[in-house]
Amino acid sequence: MKLDSSTINELVELLRPFMEDERNRRSFLVLALGNDAPVLQSITWSGTVVAFIPDMVCKLAEYGEVELGRQALWALLEYVRSQVGVDVQQRIDKLRPLINSRAKPMDELLAADINFISLIYLCLNTAEKRQNAGKLSDEHRATINILKNKVQPLIILSEQLSEMAAQAQAFLTETRQILEAEIKELRCSQGSNNLLPIEQLKADKAELEQKIKPLEEQLQVLKQFEQDLKAGKEAAQWLDKNRVALAQRAGNAALDEYKELKTAFSTDQIDDFYWEIEKYLEQISWCLTWGKYDLIEEPKFQTLPVYAYTMSFSYIKDQRIPDSLSSQAATELKACITYLIQRLS
Repeated sequence: MKLDSSTINELVELLRPFMEDERNRRSFLVLALGNDAPVLQSITWSGTVVAFIPDMVCKLAEYGEVELGRQALWALLEYVRSQVGVDVQQRIDKLRPLINSRAKPMDELLAADINFISLIYLCLNTAEKRQNAGKLSDEHRATINILKNKVQPLIILSEQLSEMAAQAQAFLTETRQILEAEIKELRCSQGSNNLLPIEQLKADKAELEQKIKPLEEQLQVLKQFEQDLKAGKEAAQWLDKNRVALAQRAGNAALDEYKELKTAFSTDQIDDFYWEIEKYLEQISWCLTWGKYDLIEEPKFQTLPVYAYTMSFSYIKDQRIPDSLSSQAATELKACITYLIQRLS
């Protein structure tokens, strides 16, 4: 977290009454952050107030969180807030957005990136469709050309992500093997103390089980993650291979069921309906690959009534998933389609 000079000056004015001498500084920060806060070890307690406070503030800002979602610097200001009047409290409250902002976890950042890429890809596909129909304006064509040029680095990024994913998979596999070895070693060590008194053996066994339990829990999480990821990718690969044909079949099934739609909507709208099914299937593939449902949380397309989409995806879920898919892959795919149907309605 970086603070500008005006924010630091404001903090100096707010904290000055509590930081006049070294003894006050140390005791006040201990009360605010706790005696065991590691950041306290990095603070230089001597010096004038105008020199000490900026240095201390920057160290707290750089340190980050003292507990989940709570910045060290904001923890100090909250304590100050409890010691002052309403006017000073209001000044502190104005600093909250600057100080207590929290970086997003890595999984949220990756999910956001996936959403952005999906949106760009959707935009380019839509533009291509409009251009093929002779309906893309010159202004939009210029915008799309700029976007295409900017997308080129994503091709390089995609290759880098593929390499990183392989490294991540290797790490998870090795970690699983290490955990299995650690559990085996701990269990074997249980039999090496068989000359000890029975009560001591019982105590050692209880302690050993306490050590093994979290390792087994970690191992189970990793194994489940690997299984889900493998099944999701299997389903996504099948979906990608058959997406166009599936969209056509599913759209036909809905239009055969609700024949009035063919006359109630134009040819272009019916074409859009098929295209929308295909795009939803593409988003389902993303969800299966990454193990998150973010992309189908808020469905974007609906040219025809919602029951037409419900019928289409129910048809795929109930009649088009092949026996050649593993049971877990089929389960993952059906669950994702079911979630999309729920979100559509």
